[in-house]
Parts: sequence; C-alpha cells; structure tokens
Amino acid sequence: MPPTSQQRFTAARTHLVAAHRALRPVVEAAHPNAARCLPIPPISVPNTIADVRTQLDMLAANLFDPKHHGTHRQWITAWNRCTHLDREHAIALKELYYRWYQLLAAVWHRVDSRPVPGSAADIEDRSKNFFYWLHQYPAGGRRHDR
Repeated sequence: MPPTSQQRFTAARTHLVAAHRALRPVVEAAHPNAARCLPIPPISVPNTIADVRTQLDMLAANLFDPKHHGTHRQWITAWNRCTHLDREHAIALKELYYRWYQLLAAVWHRVDSRPVPGSAADIEDRSKNFFYWLHQYPAGGRRHDR
C-alpha cells in the first residue's frame, strides 16, 4: 500500500523543521530587526498539509510581482531603503526566503503526488539547495550596529 498524503507530509516535514531552525539565526544575525526594514514574510514550519499551501500562497504574494513575475516591488524598495544592510546582503536575505519557498513547493508536490517535470518535487535536492544558499550567505554587510 503506498503511503498516504499525511505519511508523505510527516516524512517531508523533517526537512522543513531543519531548514526553519537554520534560517532564523542567519536572518537574526544579519539584521536583528529585519522586519522593520524588509518585507520579511512570517514563515513557520507547517503543522498540516493545508498549512503548506497557505504558506506557499503567502510567500508567492510576498516574493513575486503579480504583474511582471519578477521580484515584488516591496523588496526592491526595501533593498534601497534599509540602513542596516547593504543591498547585496538584503537581496541575499530575500533569496533565502525564496529557497524556503522552493522547499515548501517540493513538499507540496510530494504530498499532493503530482508529477512535476524536472527535480522541483525532489525534497532532498531542494533541501540541499536551501542549505547551500544558507551557507553562502555573505558574512558582514551590516551598515552599522543598530
């Protein structure tokens, strides 16, 4: 008997727990009050399958411009206005949240059992990619200690 959606979610959730646990300290170290300057999305580890879809929708609205399909204008504006991080580091923080979005999407596709072209549904690859980007986050970048 193939695993149920709930069983697939429970197995995949371990990747989300590890990624979330690793992301928060990086964001806090880079910018202790990042939500004050940047449109940091309120992410959490989903507790249910429905939470995955809800968080994907919230992140898509936060990260992507609905008209131009690129980076949402709120992020571009924030990169230029943040006085705590230089532009490169602010962009890198947004990219970390994009990697979280990709990992959530992989979980959603695995739980939903939809065939996805390429490796978009490969949670293990997305998890490795997330941690690669996390460790590539450039050190420094703070404009001043506030």
